[in-house]
Amino acid sequence: SSGINAEWPLRPGFEIAMPMSMYSYPKAVSAVEIPQPKTNMYHISPIHSTTSSGPDSVEQRQERCLADLLELEARLQNIERICKTPTPPLDIVIGCSYGSAAMHLAAFLALQTQTSLKVFSHSSNKTETDPIVVNKLLQINQGKKCGITLIFKETPAPYFMTAPGKQIPVFGISNLLRYLARIGHLQHFYDEINPLIDEALSMIDKIEFTPQKIDGILSDITKLNPGITLADIALCSFIAALPSTNRSNALTNHLNGCINQEDSFRAFQ
Repeated sequence: SSGINAEWPLRPGFEIAMPMSMYSYPKAVSAVEIPQPKTNMYHISPIHSTTSSGPDSVEQRQERCLADLLELEARLQNIERICKTPTPPLDIVIGCSYGSAAMHLAAFLALQTQTSLKVFSHSSNKTETDPIVVNKLLQINQGKKCGITLIFKETPAPYFMTAPGKQIPVFGISNLLRYLARIGHLQHFYDEINPLIDEALSMIDKIEFTPQKIDGILSDITKLNPGITLADIALCSFIAALPSTNRSNALTNHLNGCINQEDSFRAFQ
């Protein structure tokens, strides 16, 4: 009818056909694709992760920190115990064969603890003693209170006693050094918390008196123990017992290095 706009014609079924838009907008973006970044520059890795098992996981860092704190606490407790415990006067008997490593160790201990040294030869001793060597031992800290009694005798291994007649002998240079460290005389050479020192002492206990074996022990001790420890004292005792012609350059250099750091090591010369 005339009341209906001609642009809106009626179709059968009363459907109304919508007109075409009078405005047409061109595409704002051309057909060229813009590459998108693969990662977000503001992406932050999660701080807490329950599945991370790598070396830098929070759980492992916490465990390492706790282990370090526990070790530090143990060291402080050990230092506190040493400071509170008075060091008893040294009174010890060492039995060994003449010329053994223990003989040189006794000289070192006398110098280190500032005590004099008495020397005796047991009736079982079949090795001829050198009077020059014996006199050098007797002159160490002469006139001071005697703390070490050295007895030359036939024995399969060196031993020590702190109460002669009331105590069975305790064999082994390493055991002697540990005992002296525990009672306070050599504590600065022994860190009880560090198991590597005891491992090195165990290796020294197995030394057979050949330069090749001692060279091998020296290499292991250098890897395990930085600085001078009880292991170096024991090792230098065995080096001193070797004839100078049987010492390798490495052994001689190690001994000289210890002497340069600790004056009492000159007893091993």
